[in-house]
Parts: sequence; C-alpha cells; structure tokens
Amino acid sequence: MTLDPRSRLLLLALLVGAFCLQTWLIYSDPVGRGHPPLSAAATRGRAVWHAHNCQSCHQIFGFGGFLGPDLTNLASRRGDTQSLARDMTQILTTGSERMPAFLLSEDQRSDLASFFAELDKLGVGQVRITQVPPAKDIFKNLISGHPEHASLTPEAVEGLGIIEQAGCINCHLPNGRSTFAATDLTTLSSTLSEDRLRAVFSNGLPDKGMPALNLQPTQLASLLAGLAWLGENGHELRQGFHDAENASGGSLLDLPWFEYH
Repeated sequence: MTLDPRSRLLLLALLVGAFCLQTWLIYSDPVGRGHPPLSAAATRGRAVWHAHNCQSCHQIFGFGGFLGPDLTNLASRRGDTQSLARDMTQILTTGSERMPAFLLSEDQRSDLASFFAELDKLGVGQVRITQVPPAKDIFKNLISGHPEHASLTPEAVEGLGIIEQAGCINCHLPNGRSTFAATDLTTLSSTLSEDRLRAVFSNGLPDKGMPALNLQPTQLASLLAGLAWLGENGHELRQGFHDAENASGGSLLDLPWFEYH
C-alpha cells in the first residue's frame, strides 16, 4: 500500500509528536527529584554494591542481572531495619544457594543495609499485583488470629513469643520461598525429634546461616511447646498463608519468568 505525500507527512508529524511527548513526560517526571541525597553511610554502601559487582546478578529498579531477585525494595520486604540487618549478615556471611559468601566487615554490611533502606524509599522496583504485607507479618497475624490461639497454655504463649522475638518467622515460613530454604515452622515438630531440635537451638547451624539461640532450659521447653502448637494447627496456618499471599489472584513470583528466585 502506497501513501500519498500528504499522508506520509501527516504520519511523520504524528511520530515526531509522539517522540516529543514521550521525551517531555520522561524529563518532567518529578518522581525521585524530591528525595534528599544519600547519606554518607548509604553512599559507602553503594560503593560496596559496585565494588562487588552485585548488579551482575541483582537488579535495582529492574536494571541489572537476572540470576537473583530485584533488591530495590529489599528493606520493606524484610519489614524492619533490624530484620534487614540480621538477614543480610547471615546471607552475606554464609551465602544462599547460588549466591557466594562475601567477606565484608561489620561496617560494610551496615553501610549496605543503609543503602538498601534509603533506596527502598525512592519507589517500587518491580510491578506488583497488589500491596501485600511482608510474609512474616502475614504469618504472625495468622497465628494471633487462629481460633485455637485463645486456648494456648502459658508455656506455648511464651514459646510463640520467643519465635517472634528471635526472628524465626523471618526465615521459616510456610510458603516454599523461605530465606535459605529454611524449614517451615509448622512442620518442625513432626519432622525433627525433640533432641535434634534442642541441639539445633543450642548450637545453631552456622553453615546454613542459623545462629544459636542461647535459651534457658525453661525457655527451650516453652519454644518446643510453641512449635508443637504450630504443628497441631499447621494445615490451617499453611492454607491461610497461601490464601493471604494470593488474595489478589496470584503472585508475580509464581509466574514463569526467566529469573532465578
């Protein structure tokens, strides 16, 4: 099909106009301009990020490698700064699946955490179906809202408190994507013996990033009671967790992207 000169001129004008409009929209976008510059600690953390070539595997705002997940909103996914710092220390010290360990100093890890915390405030790095609360908050709310929660023994109540305070629910989640592929808390009492659990809690698993908990004997007994309660109500908790994560009709992490999670 051949266009007459007038039609070709009109089409060219439309293309140039679309290009000019897109250029104006991009350079007039105020997003990111109202934020203060990075702090000194975050700037040092960014230097650590570049020095170790983290972007070859991870992304920021969708730019970077595809071997690891996008880390733009790592801070909000962890829920709080303390959880972020603890998890980063474990992951950077021991590695995680395909990710190697990095010999970073405590100051370098702290600076990197500051970088992620400030980066998280700049916007959303990946398209999300909906705003879903952090996984650990979903799990915590399911436990506290369970119909059998009111009938807990004092020992089990203390045990569940230890599980939350020690950060167990940051890694041990019933969603198949726990940090370090950590075992689901609702299955621990049925898959490991009490003696094995006591040994793990007392000594930790350094090669897998789990620290020792240094609990008193009474606290250890309470922790076991809390795990037993989670095991007894595990089916409902796992189903509730799945439903909460997929309340919007599905998770983007479940789609078959060419990306390693």
